[in-house]
Amino acid sequence: MKRTAVLLACLVFGGVLAAPLHASAPVICDFSGFGGENLNHGVVVPGYTGNNVRTVNLGFSVDVTGVYGVRLTMRRQSFNGPLVGAPVTVYFTRNAGTTAIQEAFDFSQAPVTPGDTLVFSIQRVQGPGNVFFDAGTGGCSRGNAYDTQAQTPPLDSERGGVGIAIAAVDQITSCIASDTVACLDDQPGDRRFRVSGHFATQQGDGFSGNLQAISTSNLGLDTGTLFWFVDSRNPEILIKVLDGCAVNQKFWVFYSATTNIGFTLDVVDTFNGSRRAYTNADLHSASPVQDVNAFACTGAGPS
Repeated sequence: MKRTAVLLACLVFGGVLAAPLHASAPVICDFSGFGGENLNHGVVVPGYTGNNVRTVNLGFSVDVTGVYGVRLTMRRQSFNGPLVGAPVTVYFTRNAGTTAIQEAFDFSQAPVTPGDTLVFSIQRVQGPGNVFFDAGTGGCSRGNAYDTQAQTPPLDSERGGVGIAIAAVDQITSCIASDTVACLDDQPGDRRFRVSGHFATQQGDGFSGNLQAISTSNLGLDTGTLFWFVDSRNPEILIKVLDGCAVNQKFWVFYSATTNIGFTLDVVDTFNGSRRAYTNADLHSASPVQDVNAFACTGAGPS
């Protein structure tokens, strides 16, 4: 096994990151130990096979000894595409002239759709000198990645290889979160309720698509989420599933939408397959919904 794969296995399976079990490594591109690329380059990972990003490892060296902060921002499809998770900043002390040492950026299982192109921009936010990242050996034992000449949308031009390792967590629940699917909890971590949807309107020249989920689990909000339609900076729908079992033996679905675009929300109780659909007609200002009879409280969890 190559040195990079051994290191990643230690990080993923109970090492310094103490990541959850059922971890996997969708991307392993060998590190060279030499920080040859400055931070105006970007990194592209085409055809990512995982359904989430747990951690991203990159190697860094510096030209002036000191304490540095580096921020990693992950997006879909383009350098100005929708954010995947929240940008992550790590701080480290580095001596000038040393080899490129790896740092782990924890994205807390940010959900993605398998097959997506992931795009990373790197920014120095603290430090007395320049930071360089490891350009790798040009080989990947798993997945694929490359660095770019600059960070011009959508994907700039390919420059060469890059040293990078991305770890994911294998999802074994009935609901697999992605950019179009939100998984909401009843009990912490059970991902009992799957929420997705579609929008369509005749406004403008007419347009339609899938609702885009905004993950809120990194904020500790596991029973509700947000969706956007065409602009990731403009959340359109807030939806949550509440445990009303002590009141009427039902789970309640509440949502509020600030739009007059037509949409359908699909909510599934993955424990028993029950489904509820909620619609808003196009050109109609959406009314808030408080469905206190959405799902029965019975139903066994996944085995």
